[in-house]
Amino acid sequence: MNIVIIDDNKIFLQHEEDIIRKTAKSLNLNVNIKSYTDGHDFIDDNNVYHHDIIFLDIDMPTINGFDVAEHIKSNFKDSFIVFISNHEHLVYNSFEYFPLTFIRKSEAEKEIKRVLNHVMKLNTNKEKHICINNSQIDIVCPVRNIIYVESIRTKVIVHTVDGEYINNKKISEMVIELEPFKFLQPHKCYLVNFDHIKSMTRDGFTLTQDFFIPISKHRAKEIKQEFREYVRKMT
Repeated sequence: MNIVIIDDNKIFLQHEEDIIRKTAKSLNLNVNIKSYTDGHDFIDDNNVYHHDIIFLDIDMPTINGFDVAEHIKSNFKDSFIVFISNHEHLVYNSFEYFPLTFIRKSEAEKEIKRVLNHVMKLNTNKEKHICINNSQIDIVCPVRNIIYVESIRTKVIVHTVDGEYINNKKISEMVIELEPFKFLQPHKCYLVNFDHIKSMTRDGFTLTQDFFIPISKHRAKEIKQEFREYVRKMT
């Protein structure tokens, strides 16, 4: 597993490396680690290899972690970003960059172990896909590319990062198919991928590509609690 650490605090960066190597040894996992104390050095490194996980500090002096994350999402779309910071209030701002999780530095040892275990399982299970069926062609779509599913009259539309597709299945069937993954149903006509939620307001969710999905008044309390629980697990 290829891992990158970006943190301007050299002492904590070394601490992260030690935790990763110790955990990897206990899991019988081979790791290659590259470390940077400046995000610019990472961005400018033409020899950087494919990386599975990037542990990324947010508060850095020359370039902050969110700007580095923007570069990562544009150039290394298959890499998992893990923000690691003492500034817990920034967890909501981090959603825009779709991190795997957000770690408090005070919980680094426990949480880094959890991340490595989780990514190992993801790599074992490989990429999850579903088949979108319509009258013309069957499309195999990675689950992580689905932003949300929408029911309009008799049609079910699957909105993805690559475009939208009409699916012959009912939304109730989509709920069952996507149940093993991180999806939320804030309204009877919508099914939302947690990983594409950027923010929540009293009235609904703003998603990737600035889609807005309303929250059903009848389920508002329940839905907001599910979302807060998701955020709590991230932190």
